[in-house]
Amino acid sequence: MQIKTEQNNGVAIVNISGHRLDLANANAFRQAMEPILIENQNVLFDFEGLRFIDSSGLGAILHSLRELRSREGNLKLCNMRPVVRSLFELVRMHKIIENFDSREEALKSY
Repeated sequence: MQIKTEQNNGVAIVNISGHRLDLANANAFRQAMEPILIENQNVLFDFEGLRFIDSSGLGAILHSLRELRSREGNLKLCNMRPVVRSLFELVRMHKIIENFDSREEALKSY
């Protein structure tokens, strides 16, 4: 898994690629996100390169959300593939984390 970040008008955009966020790399994801979550109040996860996520990956996303909300920050998601979106909807996470079809839509929402 690779994580690349960029800034856009006060929003840290985190591009997640490597195709999977699962038990094998969820802890590495959490560790990689720590400094990003500390340094930024508004974070956007771009899932364009993510093709699969499991419950461990969902837990890592929730951990990021809790960290940001503890400092009155905000986490949003964009570019979910249908299989990833289906899991988010199955566990009702789409009700607690805003998600958008495109990066542009998500950035406009901040």
